[in-house]
Amino acid sequence: MFSFPFMSDLKTDSPKIPQSTRMLKGLSLLNRGGGLANTASGIYANRARSRMGVNRFNLEALMDDLEAKQIETNAVAQSNYIKNQLLDNMASATALFANSGKDVASAGVLHDISRNNAMTDILNTQDQGRLGAIKARTSAVSNRANAKITDAFGRFERSGMRYNLIKEGANFLYNARGLIGG
Repeated sequence: MFSFPFMSDLKTDSPKIPQSTRMLKGLSLLNRGGGLANTASGIYANRARSRMGVNRFNLEALMDDLEAKQIETNAVAQSNYIKNQLLDNMASATALFANSGKDVASAGVLHDISRNNAMTDILNTQDQGRLGAIKARTSAVSNRANAKITDAFGRFERSGMRYNLIKEGANFLYNARGLIGG
């Protein structure tokens, strides 16, 4: 069996702890103190990482909400543009018929065609706007749920780390008592 040179200092009947053993216990205590510091800094780092994840997901949700509002606003603007184009087309058709000497009432057929085409375009634009907004809002809801999951998982992970910190702290105090008291 391998033995260290300082092992000869150990005597079972001596109540005093040999210097070499005290040094080893001191080094062990220092190692446990480093473990405590490492676990404590890990808890802090986990909290910061968790907070950053939550903030990132909440920011993405906010951006998705803004995107939904922008999509709806663009759909309304596009619908208004199509309505204005319809009115311009109808006025142009009426003026064309009036300038050519034909009955202005004959432009009604062109008005009906333009109106039907414009209504189809307006309905398509509004439907696409609604679908785009729904998609963006769904993404926002998903990002808010991910933020809550990230926060909960971070708390769960930190609870395990706190348990380890308490356990390491108890071991540290036990070893310190043995070093000081012995």
